[in-house]
Amino acid sequence: MHPKREPKLGWRDMLAMVAILYQLILLPVMLVLGGVGLILLLIDFHLR
Repeated sequence: MHPKREPKLGWRDMLAMVAILYQLILLPVMLVLGGVGLILLLIDFHLR
């Protein structure tokens, strides 16, 4: 019985890491962009 050799990084590991990075990076970016958009809308609304 010899253990089957696995690749250094399986595509599932890559997908998991990409998903984690995606959440860690994209969620704050989306929140910041959404907040800036709302603030700009409010300023624009008040200036009229």
